[in-house]
Amino acid sequence: MRTKLAARFALLRSTLRLLYRSHPRAFTVSAVASLAEPLFYPGLLLLIQQLFERLTGPGGSAQVTADILPIGIGLVALLLIQRLGIIVRDASSTILRQEAWVVISKQIMQKLPSVPYSLFENNDFQARYGLVIREASYRSITMVDTVLSTAPIFLGLLGVVVTLLAIAPLMVLVLLVIAIPAGRIEQRFSQAMYELQEHSAPLKLRLEALTNMQIDATWQRDVRIYSSNLLGREHAALAESYLRQLKQLTGRFFKLRSGAALVQVIGLALALAAALALLNQGQLSLANMVVLIPGISLLSGMISAFIYHVRSLLESLSYAQALSEFLATSFENESGISPLASPTSEPISKLTAIRLEDVSYTYPQHQTAALKGISYEFTPGLTAIVGTNGAGKTTLVKLVAGLVAPTTNTIYAVGESGDDYPLGACVKSVLFQDPGHFPFSIRHNVTMRFDRTPGEEQGIAQSLRSAGLWDTVNTLPDGIDTVVGAGFGGVTDLSGGQWQRLALARLLYHNAPIIILDEPSASLDPVGERQIFALLSSLAREKIILFTTHRYDTIRKADTIVVLVDGEIAEVGTHEELERKAGAFWSLYLGQAARP
Repeated sequence: MRTKLAARFALLRSTLRLLYRSHPRAFTVSAVASLAEPLFYPGLLLLIQQLFERLTGPGGSAQVTADILPIGIGLVALLLIQRLGIIVRDASSTILRQEAWVVISKQIMQKLPSVPYSLFENNDFQARYGLVIREASYRSITMVDTVLSTAPIFLGLLGVVVTLLAIAPLMVLVLLVIAIPAGRIEQRFSQAMYELQEHSAPLKLRLEALTNMQIDATWQRDVRIYSSNLLGREHAALAESYLRQLKQLTGRFFKLRSGAALVQVIGLALALAAALALLNQGQLSLANMVVLIPGISLLSGMISAFIYHVRSLLESLSYAQALSEFLATSFENESGISPLASPTSEPISKLTAIRLEDVSYTYPQHQTAALKGISYEFTPGLTAIVGTNGAGKTTLVKLVAGLVAPTTNTIYAVGESGDDYPLGACVKSVLFQDPGHFPFSIRHNVTMRFDRTPGEEQGIAQSLRSAGLWDTVNTLPDGIDTVVGAGFGGVTDLSGGQWQRLALARLLYHNAPIIILDEPSASLDPVGERQIFALLSSLAREKIILFTTHRYDTIRKADTIVVLVDGEIAEVGTHEELERKAGAFWSLYLGQAARP
């Protein structure tokens, strides 16, 4: 218990440091201004007590004298200080909330590139850290509010307790004792709520994705064609599932929380009854009674508020702990995936081969072997990777692209000198079947850099011309600086083929020695496909170009064909060699046509 408490205090200190570093001035002003709130209530009670003592004359009669003037001035000054404190605190807290959100979001964004790509497809990763990433803006704001408000509420509660102890110590102690069970219950409820949020992270991510689909033109196109209610019904089913878990959790704690609240109310009623009895017996003055009645009600409310804020603080600390773990975790070691080397400052511009030596890959989440004992050298030229669905083509593309690392052994890049280099030391360009539709300008979509470099316009224009998109870009309002994409501030959207050509322009602009294409002609017409492969053929003299495809006519354009069967290389050769051999390639593409 002591160790757990020490850990929480250490976490609280680190959270305070984080908030302070976010904006030192706003944090200091917010903290100082927050002190006006706790000092207000005990000061108010004491001034009211003094006021009624001065107003009470002989025999309980009321009397107004000059002595009440300083007390009245004190009350006005106290109210003014409290209001000004609230205004200053709110203004500085607003700045601090946004600064904390920016700082936390920046740290998360800086951390994400070090997370292996495979973990983004892993439900365990989403369950453990999806909440941290997704709720950074919301949690950072609540963190500021709870951290800055819990301490003032505690100090205010302490001040009220000290003030009332001088009047009715036994009643105050009773109220504090009966509040302990409620505090413990709220602590358990807070932990259970955070665990539910963490457990439900994949479900809530899916809910958010479905919400985004509802305003996505592509999805709206398909659901309207088929008059589908799939998105709405799926969203409703997932939302109901989450609400069902939430209701079960709140229902489980409802009786406990209600019982604790009932005990508190009964205790408050008994305390007031006792105060009236003491007044009747002459053991309590009227002035003290006037202070005690609102004071006990105020004390009870502040106890409840403190319990609630402690619960919120514990939730914020749970998030802070998860954030700290996320930022400190070495995901490469945790996931069993070897770290991928980053490109050097002077990346290798020319390669003679990519060498795979008995490379295997097993998906860590479900331990399924996707590739087994692959040994092969890819050399400059056009190499087609073919096979049935599930043969391992996509996994091999991910390996060579550097998105995932082999489970066993290594992939090397071979330079002109014959020396081996880590694959991560080489720049690679990849064109996927479904390239990302980045809601940025044409310039940013091509360069994939925020900052501009001198003379980049010429390279962008040449890449767009080679990709067959230059004429289209020239018709856009701001040319290469036009933001494209449906929604998210895009000026105009592109067709599927145009997005494919834009991704091709990106690939050409980066002029990498390794070019990988996953179904490159999927969204193109025959003319566009011929243009792409004519371009690739001219590049293949010096570059290693790999592409996957199911189109037989496209396969025939390759210099070499690698046939995958069940995660292994079954055959390698030219189209003519594989046709004569009549093996796996023949069965896959030619056997049907050869049958009578």
